[in-house]
Amino acid sequence: MAFTFVLSAAICASLSFMMLWHLYLIASAQTTIEFYENKFYSQEYKLKGEVYMNIYDVGTIRNIKNFFNIGEK
Repeated sequence: MAFTFVLSAAICASLSFMMLWHLYLIASAQTTIEFYENKFYSQEYKLKGEVYMNIYDVGTIRNIKNFFNIGEK
């Protein structure tokens, strides 16, 4: 019983982390690869004294609506 509980808790924790990570990516209109590319570009722009912005990011609420195809009809 204890082993099953620990295994279930570990799986639950890892799936929760994965869900939160993907919700963040949805809210910021990125894929995982784009996240790392944007992170790199952000650092490059910062060295130049500029600010990098993701061209696909239209705001958290609109990103979520676009992802789930909820919008004006």
